[in-house]
Amino acid sequence: MAKLALTPHFPRYQQACEFVRTVDGIPLAALHSMMSAIRQQMGTPQEQVDWTEPDTWISTRLGGQDADLARRMWSESRGVVNPRHVRGTLTLARRHELIEVDAGGVCRKTPIGDAYMTGDLVTHQRIDGLEGVDRVLLLLSSRTSATTPELLSEWLDYLRSESSIYSEAFARHSLWARLRYLVTRGLATRNGSYVITTEGREYLDRLKDGHVGADSDVARAAFSHNTRTQEKLKEALAEMNPFLFEELVGELLTAMGYQDVEVTAATGDKGVDVVASIQMGITDVTEVIQVKRRQSNLGRVVVDRLRGALPYHKAIRGTIVTLGGFSAGCKEAAVFPGAAPITLIDGDRLLNLLFQYEIGVSKRDVSVWDFDPGYFAAGDNELSDC
Repeated sequence: MAKLALTPHFPRYQQACEFVRTVDGIPLAALHSMMSAIRQQMGTPQEQVDWTEPDTWISTRLGGQDADLARRMWSESRGVVNPRHVRGTLTLARRHELIEVDAGGVCRKTPIGDAYMTGDLVTHQRIDGLEGVDRVLLLLSSRTSATTPELLSEWLDYLRSESSIYSEAFARHSLWARLRYLVTRGLATRNGSYVITTEGREYLDRLKDGHVGADSDVARAAFSHNTRTQEKLKEALAEMNPFLFEELVGELLTAMGYQDVEVTAATGDKGVDVVASIQMGITDVTEVIQVKRRQSNLGRVVVDRLRGALPYHKAIRGTIVTLGGFSAGCKEAAVFPGAAPITLIDGDRLLNLLFQYEIGVSKRDVSVWDFDPGYFAAGDNELSDC
């Protein structure tokens, strides 16, 4: 079986569709010329180039046919296809025959491209399998929600077994890009963490003829079991002694790599429950953590109070951990410009972290056996030669 060869700079779904549509009739040489002209103006760390407004930089940095083509792609796609980011989209379109280059060197949309744009199941199933998109969706389907770091280990194991990719950095970026692709296809949503949608589960169910389809029943069973486990964990946290809950948060911070973790709740130290240090680059910084076991939303005053306690502990940042959520004002205050940053960990995020670092839960490996029809086919061929 051929190894996976993932498309780098994997685009959003809408970006891929609009690219296939707008590139139809454009000479490939003209496209390469525009890409080269943009690449030559990337700047340096000392002299960075502002690429935030295509309507501005297309006219000021490109000229002639390069500017005309960039402007055409940007306007005809209604701002979806940014001319600066077409390399990955071009690779995807050519690799999977969404476009072809005719004898005159002109890009032409293919029937496969049309099928891709209209959501044809067979076309998407083939591309998703070759790009590992179906595997990412399957990993997501076994969880109530997940972040990129929580999926990275299993994704990297998959890449190392099915491809020649061993780089963790490439694995991380490719995972993020495919999660974004699933969101833009409506198969997942993101609100801090990624969650598979009903459409995503239905899509997995329709892949019955593929290996992922066979695995979807296992993923569904794992999801159901993990959901029940998560509910039990949340109930246990809600009933914990408050001080023991703070000790649990301290244990979690230690597992996450924090050092000198000290639970201070017994002394009522300026409203701070945990003090710890974490390495950021080559510098160790002190962080203060406030823990709230309530399940209702916290307001802005909690952020203001914790921020006010930072100087007392010579800390430069803080974190609030709660079983509930945060009001809009609280979220706004946490990232107020010029103020010390305050990280907000709500109940769902806390549960995900406890699962990730196996605090209060444990992970079991289950062996799943697959039938190998190739073994018997080989045996039939040998007998037929006798």
